[in-house]
Amino acid sequence: MLRGCRWQLLLFLLAGLLLGAAVLWRAPEGTPEISPVATAVPDLIGTVVAAVGDTVAALPEVPDEDGFAVTTFREGLVGPVRQLNPLLAGPGSPEADISGLIFEGLTRLNAHGEPVPALARDWLIAARGLEYVVTLRDDVLWQDGIPFSATDVLFTYSLVQDPDFPGDPQLAQFWRTVEVEVLAANVLRFRLTQPLGSFLDKLRLPVLPWHALRGTPAGRLQDHPFNLTPVGTGAWQLEALRGREDGTLTQVDLRPAPVWIGRNDANPPSIDRIRLDLFASFEDALRAMHAGAIDGLLARTWQERVALLNVARDAGLRVTNSTIPGLGILIFNWQREDTAFFRDQRVRLALATSISRRSVVERLLQDRAVVANSPLWPATWAWSAGLEWPEEDLDAARWLLQAAHSRDVSAVAEAGEAGLAFTIVTPQDPALVAMMQEFVGQWGRAGIDAQLDARAPDDFQAALQSGDFDAALMEIHAGPSTDPDVYAYWHEGQFQPGLNFGGVDDRRLSELLERARREPWNINRKALYLELQDLFAERAIAIPLYYPLASYATARRVSGVQPGAAGVVSDRFATLGDWVIAPG
Repeated sequence: MLRGCRWQLLLFLLAGLLLGAAVLWRAPEGTPEISPVATAVPDLIGTVVAAVGDTVAALPEVPDEDGFAVTTFREGLVGPVRQLNPLLAGPGSPEADISGLIFEGLTRLNAHGEPVPALARDWLIAARGLEYVVTLRDDVLWQDGIPFSATDVLFTYSLVQDPDFPGDPQLAQFWRTVEVEVLAANVLRFRLTQPLGSFLDKLRLPVLPWHALRGTPAGRLQDHPFNLTPVGTGAWQLEALRGREDGTLTQVDLRPAPVWIGRNDANPPSIDRIRLDLFASFEDALRAMHAGAIDGLLARTWQERVALLNVARDAGLRVTNSTIPGLGILIFNWQREDTAFFRDQRVRLALATSISRRSVVERLLQDRAVVANSPLWPATWAWSAGLEWPEEDLDAARWLLQAAHSRDVSAVAEAGEAGLAFTIVTPQDPALVAMMQEFVGQWGRAGIDAQLDARAPDDFQAALQSGDFDAALMEIHAGPSTDPDVYAYWHEGQFQPGLNFGGVDDRRLSELLERARREPWNINRKALYLELQDLFAERAIAIPLYYPLASYATARRVSGVQPGAAGVVSDRFATLGDWVIAPG
């Protein structure tokens, strides 16, 4: 009986063998786990440069007579690039600039500096601001074609929460207080220990791909080859790394990511390539800009701005100027017994109304700053453009001082006509010292005896942190955030070891800061911050002086350049989709 069906048996066995071979040949389900490597990233740079360069050598490119694509934008960046992992990049670093083009967070900032959806589609806020349920977009792919999901988000946040996370410790400290839970393939829930109005801004944290880093512990994140072969969801993807034989990177090439262009709401850039040239110093980059070797260069400090503006005038470059999230402000020490007169609102208002802030700032800081009138920076959506700050009025200042002195304010020193004497600690910066000397002269007209004490950076910072000063010219830098939360600088509970260096303890101000920080809805937060700014000016809690500026110079062939979120020029690449480069 079996003899009659031998061929069927043979056919069945052959099919089984073919099926088994297919199973063995087939790649396993999911993405293979990538084991962490022990080799340090700098040692991998040379290998990765060669590997990536070989990979992209065959990519199509339309060269001009110089060998570059006619729509290649060439940006100059100052500083080394050792890895392109956004979780490890320092704010304002070349690594942050580049990885910001490759990766995205759940939210991004719009033109007004407000968080809006990016990888998130939308969100719900519940439990009085303690829970955020975030739904992800369903049209997002990683640049290697793998679908984006909630698993990637959970993986990223778990890395940051890990005790061995090698990145910013403050970032890790915050996220360890937040519970992250996956509810569905595209839904997550974030649980906070207390309401935080700026939480949506925190969700701008760039997301990493789980499938590319699966199995990598946080403590080995710095060593992973992914850091030089990044895969993101952003508008630009890595095309090539180029460098010297010693492994030092000198150039990073990016091209538009097809998976990003395929999204429903994508705004495809008109630029075909971005070439990011790396320079050891700003002077080297400036020479390249002057010679026409690069098309764009950002000046972050006022010394860089002066040099860049000179070159721009000489070479006929376009210049975009804008504020950066920061503030120069004169603070008073409310806590020392011998400066307790600063606790009197009339004394502070007299100091504010006896100087001409605008004329001095515009004359002495014209190449580095504009006059400030608020404890918030213009880059934030809650900034009050119409805030009324006390105008110069010498008679009013004298009357205020006389009224304060007649009440026998306990710590008013017996010095000068107004009986007021104090020392101002300032950074050892010639322009800032010159500005404060002007104010000292103007205060002298009201009988106020003010002296300057210029300190080196370390000594200045030590004086602030120890509270060993009468008054101080302090610069507040908000970093990459444009959220208006200034709780850390002015709340009464943030004096030592917080950032309220002067020990301001105005109860009404603290109440507004508390309410604005806990309010989850920005429309309500804005109303609170507007009230806070009015109160700050009315009581002269401190004296805002200037907002620092940054400048971005581009070649004449580049048009459409605008500052990024809320006019922050350092976020210049946010408007890259609108830039146009003329051929040639």
